Amino acid sequence: TVVNCKVIPSTITLDSVRFTAPGKRETKKNISGSFSFTFDQNDIPKGNSYIKITASLNNISFSDTCTITRIAKVTPRASEITIIRFFCEGMGAVPFNHYLKEYYDEINYSVSIIPGSKTLYLVNSKMESVDNIDPSSQPIVFTWTEYHYYKNPKEFGKKVMDISYIDENNRVGKSRSGIWVKRGSNLNGISKTICVVLSDGYTVYPSGPIINACVDRSIP
Repeated sequence: TVVNCKVIPSTITLDSVRFTAPGKRETKKNISGSFSFTFDQNDIPKGNSYIKITASLNNISFSDTCTITRIAKVTPRASEITIIRFFCEGMGAVPFNHYLKEYYDEINYSVSIIPGSKTLYLVNSKMESVDNIDPSSQPIVFTWTEYHYYKNPKEFGKKVMDISYIDENNRVGKSRSGIWVKRGSNLNGISKTICVVLSDGYTVYPSGPIINACVDRSIP
């Protein structure tokens, strides 16, 4: 992240300028005209922090401060019905409730920023798949493969989700992102069921056609 500064009028030369930001301290000497400092937005903590610039001229110091706020947010849960067909007796087409939440951080600065700056941090995503099959009717084990990615409008950040099993009817998929993007860019998080394998304890049955395989959630 670049912090741009300017000495006005340009005929003045500052003795020194000290820069303080999360994870960064730097001092430059004999400064005039335009200059800049850099720091890593990944070092910004949750809550409030600041950037402070202290200038010195003829043994007189003066400073200015920019407040930074990092807010953790989560989208409302998106929901779809995904239908998977299994070619085994007694199963046929099985509906699953397919859910998705997106977790992200917003970075706000108390000064103007350059349009298009990346101040939205995509943290992680959580998918849930729930069915209503009675597990006592027959032994049923699902092996689930799910991809998560973003679209804006191109696809990026594609990952295989880590799947855990809450019980016989409930599966949870998670993936970490760690991607900075700009705001207001019609961004969507998408979770897509790729393959499901069913076992009754004796035979393995790969899934047939998957209908409505994706659930998507818009991110502000």
